[in-house]
Amino acid sequence: MIVSMKKIHVIVQKSHLEASLERLAELGTVHIEHCQSPTGHRVDEANETVEVLDQVIGILETCTERPAQKKCEDWIKTATEILDLQSLITQNADFIEKRKALITKWEEWGNFDPVEIEKLRDKGMFVELYEIPASTKNLILPDNHVFQEVSNSRGMRRFISISDKAEDLPFTKVSLPTNSLNNLKMLQEHDEMKVKAAKELLNENAAYLECLKQIRENSQYDLTFSQTAAGMTDYDDVCFLKGFIPDDQVFDLKDYSKQNHWGLLIEDPSDEDEVPTLMRNPKWVELSKPALGVIEILPGYKEVDVSAVFLIFFTLFFAILIGDAGYGAIFLLFTFIAQKKLGHKLKDQTAFSLLYLLNGFTVFWGILTGTYFGQQWLPESINPVVPWLNDMDNLQWLCFTIALVHLNIAHIWTAIRKMPSITVLSEVGWLMVIWGMYFLANMFVLGKAVPSFTGPLIIGGAVVALLFMFPSFKELKKNIGQESIPHVLSVIGAGTDIISYIRLFAVGLAAVAVADAANAMPAEMGFTGYIFMFVLHVLNLILSAMAILVHAIRLNVLEFSGHLGLEWVGSKYNPFKKKLKEATI
Repeated sequence: MIVSMKKIHVIVQKSHLEASLERLAELGTVHIEHCQSPTGHRVDEANETVEVLDQVIGILETCTERPAQKKCEDWIKTATEILDLQSLITQNADFIEKRKALITKWEEWGNFDPVEIEKLRDKGMFVELYEIPASTKNLILPDNHVFQEVSNSRGMRRFISISDKAEDLPFTKVSLPTNSLNNLKMLQEHDEMKVKAAKELLNENAAYLECLKQIRENSQYDLTFSQTAAGMTDYDDVCFLKGFIPDDQVFDLKDYSKQNHWGLLIEDPSDEDEVPTLMRNPKWVELSKPALGVIEILPGYKEVDVSAVFLIFFTLFFAILIGDAGYGAIFLLFTFIAQKKLGHKLKDQTAFSLLYLLNGFTVFWGILTGTYFGQQWLPESINPVVPWLNDMDNLQWLCFTIALVHLNIAHIWTAIRKMPSITVLSEVGWLMVIWGMYFLANMFVLGKAVPSFTGPLIIGGAVVALLFMFPSFKELKKNIGQESIPHVLSVIGAGTDIISYIRLFAVGLAAVAVADAANAMPAEMGFTGYIFMFVLHVLNLILSAMAILVHAIRLNVLEFSGHLGLEWVGSKYNPFKKKLKEATI
C-alpha cells in the first residue's frame, strides 16, 4: 500500500542552521522539497566531488583484479592518479587502434624507409607507389619506368615505379608513410607496453575501491546537505524548510522539534503538491519490487499500489511465455549460482527470491504441459499432467480469459475508488464493453458462437461509460463533444487489448517450436547438429528472457494499468538521512 504523507514546514534560526540540519538528518524521515533552486559554490563543489568519485569508482569496477582492500589516505591524490592512468590508457588505445590499420596496410608493401626514398628524389631518382585492381586486364606499363610488383592481395596489385623524372601515371598513387613499417611496429609495441603498465597500476589502485565507495557515500551526504541548506527560504534571522513525512513518523518529528526549538507546521498535502511515494507491503508482495525497479516506474501518491496484482499476473505471464520446465530448471540453476557468488555482496535478497518464484512456477507450468526442452523428442511415457493445455484453441481461450480477469480487476478496482460518485457507473459500462469484446475475440480467433446480447452489451456499455464519465450533467454537456471520438477509439482499443493477451500463447508456442527444431538437428546433421542444437537452445533461452521484458511487463504496465487509469507518475520517497561512516577497511 502507499503510505499516507503529511506536508511539513520547519522553521529554524539561521545561526543554528547547520546544527538543525544535522539533527534533521539524524531523524532521517523527512523528504525535502526545495523552496528555491539549490545553487551556490558549496553545492557546485560537493557535486563536482561526487561526479569525480563516480568516475573513479566506475573505472576501478572494470579492473580485472580485486586485491585486498585497504584505506585510502589521500583520496584526491589517488583519484587524480586513477583518472590520469585511465586517460593514458584511452589515448594510447586510440593510437594503437589507428596504428594497427596502418601496419596492416603497409605490411602489404614490406619494410622500407620513407626518408631514404626522399633522399633518392633529391638525387634525381623518383620512386612512386601505385595500386592497380587485380581484375585489370591488358595492363600497359610505360617504357621509361621500371616497375616491380610487390604484392597481390585483397583484390589489388601493388607496384613500385622507378624513373628519372617526376611523372604521374594513370594508376592509383599511394602517398608515402611518415614512418617505416619497423618504426610503426616499434611504436606499437611501446604504446602497448605503456597501456599494460597503466592497467597494472589501475589493478593495484583497485585496493582502494571499497574505501572510495564509502568516501563517495559521505560526499553524497555532503551534497544533499548543501543542497538542502541552499534550497531553504530565509527571512531575516530564520530559515524555512519544506518537505513530506510519513504519517506514522510525525510524532517523532514533533519530539525533535521541541528538543531543538524548531517551529513546525504540519498539514495535509494539497492537490498541487508533488508528494513522494512510499510503499509498504507484506513480504510476499515485496517480491514485485525488483521487477518494477528494472523499468524504474512508481505509482503516483494519489494513484494505487498494484504490487500484489502485478506479482500474481507477472508470475503467470513469465511461466506461460517461457513455458518449458527444462528452461525453468536452467534459470533456477543460474539463480542459485548467482546467489552463491554474489549474494553475500547484496543486503537485499529480494531479487533472488523473485527469480526462484518465477522460475519455480515456470517448471510447474512446464510439467503441466509436458514440456522439457521441447516436446517432440520426449518418449510416449512422458505425458503432460494437463493435456488440455496442449490444445492450441484451449490455450488461446485461456489467454483471452486471463485478459478478461485482468482487465475486470482494473475496472472493478477503479469503480471501488470512485464510490460513492455517480461516475462509478462509467466503470460498469466499461465492464460491459470488456465482456462484449471478450466474446468477439473468441468468435474472430477461435470461431466460438457469440451470445446474442454481445452487440447490445458493447454498445450499451460504451454509452453508459460515456454518459457517466463526469460527475454532473453540466460537465457532461460541456465536454461530450470533444470526448466522443476519443471514447469510441477507447472502446475499439479495449478489443485490441483483449487480443493483445494472445501474445502469451504465440511467444510460448514459438519457444517450444524452436526447442523442437533444435532437438531435430542431430538426426539430420550428425555431430555438427549437436553444436547447432546447443547454440539454438541458448538463443531460445536468451529470446525467452527478452520476451519477459517485452511482453510480461507490458501487459501489466500498459494494458492493465491503462484500464486502471494508472500513469506511473510517482517520485520516490527519499528522506534526508545521515549515513556517514569512517572510510576505513
